[in-house]
Amino acid sequence: MLGPIDPQLLMQTGLGPRYVPAQAILDQFDRALNDANDPVKLRAWAPMLSQYGPDLLVTCQNLVKLSEQLVSEWLENYMLSGQATAKRQATAIASWLSAHNVFLAHARPIPRAQLAAKGLVIHDLEANQSEQDAFLSVYHAASHTFAATPCVKIIENHLGKAFLKMNFTGQQNLIPTPPILPQSPTPPSTAPQPAKQP
Repeated sequence: MLGPIDPQLLMQTGLGPRYVPAQAILDQFDRALNDANDPVKLRAWAPMLSQYGPDLLVTCQNLVKLSEQLVSEWLENYMLSGQATAKRQATAIASWLSAHNVFLAHARPIPRAQLAAKGLVIHDLEANQSEQDAFLSVYHAASHTFAATPCVKIIENHLGKAFLKMNFTGQQNLIPTPPILPQSPTPPSTAPQPAKQP
């Protein structure tokens, strides 16, 4: 599955911390600016806008630009490498994937057919059952970890070493995991066997 690449900012709000799309913040300021001519609307906007720091608009603009730039470069250099129109196509795809106002939610999965229609190279995971099992095992393990812990980043290798970044402390913690040992064949059962009938 693939989703939009619009950057999200962790903001402290009156309702607690929450992730907010950078584009939504930019759009909110534009709307507030348009409403500023009406004193009644301006009074309604003032408490909302006062929570934002002075650099927030520039930070949001930079994050949106960086997200598009990185994805465009990656598409051009990897997925679309060697194609005559790689640069133009990569720029168009990155711009489309970062359009928060098109997808409306960051976690919204984009159907494969829609991605392929935009020019992304899609290989169906279901075509190889063993690869699908391996990928989904890693995906589900990571999903459960992110859902049940404050973990926001996992780097792990085949030797059982893992690096996990937690968001509640802002620190990077190295959490060792037990090494992966080769599995031995199941020993034969030593339970008594029922007597054979004559």
